[in-house]
Amino acid sequence: MSHPKPEWLAAWADGELRGWRRWLVERHTQNCPACAAECRHQRHVRELLRQHQRPVTMREPPEFFWAQVRAEIERRETVPAPVPADSRYPLQLATVLAAIIVVVGWIWVAGPPRQDRAQGPVPAARPGLAVVETVNTPIPNTAATVLPAEEPHIAVVWISGLPWTRDMDEMMTVYADLES
Repeated sequence: MSHPKPEWLAAWADGELRGWRRWLVERHTQNCPACAAECRHQRHVRELLRQHQRPVTMREPPEFFWAQVRAEIERRETVPAPVPADSRYPLQLATVLAAIIVVVGWIWVAGPPRQDRAQGPVPAARPGLAVVETVNTPIPNTAATVLPAEEPHIAVVWISGLPWTRDMDEMMTVYADLES
């Protein structure tokens, strides 16, 4: 059998418990001697407190007290709350840092402007060097693009559409059966 919460027993002993909780505690205390004894004990203690209650005397009449409370509220409303001088700086610093992060991220994602063949011809080859103009790939759903390089002896070939692999060795293993 589960016992009601102690707060419910105390509220029932005070006559403050209402609704289904009251019904549940009353039913439970009829069948549980421990909880019934606890409620009797709480009612007895409360009765003793009521019998030996000392009257509380105020130093000032209530009207004077409330006048002081009202005056204090009005005084606090007219005086601006003190704001520490350095409390605004973390917010300003966070705003500036967020702006810097956004700009750097945008530059990083956008990257330098890409040059493709439509913008200009591939630099002329020096004697003994080959010029890569087109690339075909046997890998399905891929496209190869030749990008001009800053150094004439380097050919940059960008292959898009490849599935992701951890490193070049894994890529070579996955595509080892393809002819190059």
